[in-house]
Amino acid sequence: MGKAVHYTIEPPDNFQDLVDLYEALGWNSLHLSKDELQQMCSESLIPYYQSLEYKKFTTGMMM
Repeated sequence: MGKAVHYTIEPPDNFQDLVDLYEALGWNSLHLSKDELQQMCSESLIPYYQSLEYKKFTTGMMM
């Protein structure tokens, strides 16, 4: 059986993990710090987070 992707609106415990992921994938073109990314997510209308077997790996938002 495949691994399930889980979706939540609860923010991750450590936003640095998201910054590290964004850096590794080249997604941080705005050069956001951990605090800036966290603020951007908290100010989004509907932020959501995805995880694979309880390891948060990406985020999305509706503005």
